[in-house]
Amino acid sequence: MTSHDTDTASTSATTLGDVPRGEVRVGPESEADRPPRRLPGWARVVLAVVALFAASSSPAVLALVPDVDARLDAWPLPAGVAVIVTVYTLPTLVAWLLVRALMRWVDRRPMGETGWAWTHRSARALLLGMAVIVVLVVVTGLLVEAVAPTRPIDPQALTGGWPLWAVIVVALARAFLLQGIPEELIWRGYVMQTLRTPPVVSAYVSAGVFALLHLSSQGGQENAVERVLYLAVPFGFGLLAGALVLRTGSLCAAIGVHGGFHVAVTILTLWCGVGNGPALWVAWGVVTTLAAAWLLHRPARCEPVSRFSNFEVVEGRPSKW
Repeated sequence: MTSHDTDTASTSATTLGDVPRGEVRVGPESEADRPPRRLPGWARVVLAVVALFAASSSPAVLALVPDVDARLDAWPLPAGVAVIVTVYTLPTLVAWLLVRALMRWVDRRPMGETGWAWTHRSARALLLGMAVIVVLVVVTGLLVEAVAPTRPIDPQALTGGWPLWAVIVVALARAFLLQGIPEELIWRGYVMQTLRTPPVVSAYVSAGVFALLHLSSQGGQENAVERVLYLAVPFGFGLLAGALVLRTGSLCAAIGVHGGFHVAVTILTLWCGVGNGPALWVAWGVVTTLAAAWLLHRPARCEPVSRFSNFEVVEGRPSKW
C-alpha cells in the first residue's frame, strides 16, 4: 500500500468513524429541495383583512347601475328581492375565491383545511351555532330592556313596509350570505388554521382582530367611547364562533353563530321592541365571551374528531399544531 492509499484510508476512517453503526446520516438539503417559506403570521392576517374588505365591498357594484333605486322600485317585489339576494351573494363568492387563492399560493395547503366542506354533521353544527347564539342574544336583550331601556328603533324604517316573507328572505340573506358565510370563512376558516399557535390562542387572536375591524362599523354608535364599547359584540360572538368550531370540528358552527346573531337582533328589533345602545352591547359581549371561555377551557368529556386536521383534541384539551 502506498503512502497515498494509507492517507486516504485513514481519512475515510476518520470521517466515517464518528458515525455510529447502524445509523444513516443524510447530508444537508439543497436549496431546491427545501419547501418555500411561508409569509409570517402577521402578514397572512393582513392578507385576511384585505380579503375581508374586498368581499364586504363587492355589493357596491350595484351602485354602478344608473338609477338603481328607481329601477328596483319599478320592478315587482319578488324580482327586487331576487336582485338583493343575488347582490348579497357576492361577498360569499369573493371571499371563497380569495381564500382559495390564499390557501393555494400563500399557505400551499388544500382548501379543505379551512373547513369548507359539507359533511353529515354540518347541518347539526349550523343549527347548534344558531340555537346557542339566538338564545343568548334574545334572553340577554330582553333582560337588558327590562332593566335599562335601550334606544328605540322604528321597525317600519327597517322593513320599508314589505310583507313578512320578503323581510325574512332579505334578513336571512343579509345574515348569512352577506356577513356570516364570508366573514367566518375568512376568520374562523382561514385565519385560525394559518396561525402557528395553539388552537385556543388562534381563536382569541381571530376574535380580537375581527373585533378591532368593527371600530368603523355603523351599529348605532354616537361617539368614540361607544365605538370602543361596541367592540364587545363582535369579540364575544367571534370568540364563541371559534370555540364552537373547536368543539364541533365544523366551520358551519361558526357560520351558525354569526348568522344567528343577526337573526336574533332582527327578532328583538322587529317583534320584541328591543332597541340599541351601549348597555346592550356590553351585556351581549360579556355573555357570549363567558360562554366561549367556558367552552374553550373546560375539559372535554369526549375527543371530537375535527374536520380541520390541525384542530385535534388530545387528552380532553385542544392540542398544539
